[in-house]
Amino acid sequence: MIQVDTSIHPGNSGGPIIDTRGKVIGIASSVVMDYGPGPFPVATLLADIGIVLTIAKADAFLEELKAGRKKWNGIVNLSLDTTINEILALAGEMKWQQAMAMADSALQTSVDPGLIMLAGILNVCMDDFKTARHRFQEAISISENNQNARWMLFLMDWLNRRSGESPYRQGLLDLDWRSPDEFLGYLARVLETADPDPRIENRGHTPGETAWLLYVAGLQAEREADLQAAENWFKTALALSDSRDWVFLLALTRWEAAEKKRWAGLPDERAKQACRTETEAFLKQVRQAQAIRYERLARQAPLLAELEQDTLQPSRRKDIFKHLLRDDPDHVAWLAHLAFACAMSDDWEEALEAASAFLDHRGWHNANRWQMTLLYPGILHMMGKDQEADARLTSFVRDQQADPWYRSIGETLLGEKTEAELIRGTGESPCDALTAYTAMGFWAEGNNQTQKAVKYYREALGSCLDHRPEYGFARERLRRLQNR
Repeated sequence: MIQVDTSIHPGNSGGPIIDTRGKVIGIASSVVMDYGPGPFPVATLLADIGIVLTIAKADAFLEELKAGRKKWNGIVNLSLDTTINEILALAGEMKWQQAMAMADSALQTSVDPGLIMLAGILNVCMDDFKTARHRFQEAISISENNQNARWMLFLMDWLNRRSGESPYRQGLLDLDWRSPDEFLGYLARVLETADPDPRIENRGHTPGETAWLLYVAGLQAEREADLQAAENWFKTALALSDSRDWVFLLALTRWEAAEKKRWAGLPDERAKQACRTETEAFLKQVRQAQAIRYERLARQAPLLAELEQDTLQPSRRKDIFKHLLRDDPDHVAWLAHLAFACAMSDDWEEALEAASAFLDHRGWHNANRWQMTLLYPGILHMMGKDQEADARLTSFVRDQQADPWYRSIGETLLGEKTEAELIRGTGESPCDALTAYTAMGFWAEGNNQTQKAVKYYREALGSCLDHRPEYGFARERLRRLQNR
């Protein structure tokens, strides 16, 4: 996408953007929106800040259509949600054939990406890898950034013992904290690990992540012919996952297969009856856990929606994350967001407590972990505890397992590298710029260098990555400095 200052008004979307030479350079797509302050923010269209799809993208799109690659027409079918829920309900009852038939029927009239992905998952559950591969490739054709489809294609290659040859392997392994799909990269690395992690059930930062890790552990146990361990991993994954998540269906079909093998090996009818009773009791527990989870999600939905407001006060943001953590303490990722919310409003002790609790979790090393490793010493610095701050940073930059970019930021804060060197290192990466400028701005605040802090926070906001917590943190710190 490119930005233009040509006015784009309602009704212009889809029209050509023409330069001064009379050449079509793009297609009008949207405009930036601003929100006024107040309890009920009013959205304002900024017609003079237009967003344009480059003509090169449109040209490539047309060539792919000519080549027969499937594309989504952008039509949102609201009734499709009902169909998808019905398909998921059938699959959750292990009525795989009926669920697949309904999905195939829906695909006759829709190329919705979510429906295509669900159909592919059902194909995997039914061991129809050929059709599943076609579905996931269709999903990538519709959206080239669909890492979930790439993960499933790689998973099938692993199940067929061809992961080393998989064309999707390296792309997944390269996913890091800069990508919103970094967890899929971690899953790929876990799947390929020769020696399974004995603490794998503790590595997830959310129940959903833990369910995926347990599912992968089950697959590894299957490969080692440890069927009892595999069944236990799949059962635990089922207990933790949402029945509307793919991992629930994938774990369910593997557990079902394990149960059939166990059933076939039982010596008599008495043993089979005991097995049947055990299975029914487990499925009842799963259904009860799902009911509790749906009630929790219903309670959390309005709070999560409130967090999407740009004008939400830090004190309210802090209260919401505290409430969410009380409701679901296994969702450890919220601790990192709570730490940022507390630090936004100078609640240093609470911020340290939340950051420390997150770091003590010892989950997989993701963006949140690197954020907390810098936020913690930054808070100590703001509190005047410079020796403790320097000691934390020194320990971090000496850790060879730490992310190289975050280590560079730590070295800069310690004075081992110049700020100019770090800024040059950001290159054209918005993620690198956001993390570097936010950290340097916060450190400058601790040094009472207000003008430098303001400058760096503004540079951080120039990344436009408003979905990342550092962005909201930089914006709020800047606002507080300006108000002072």
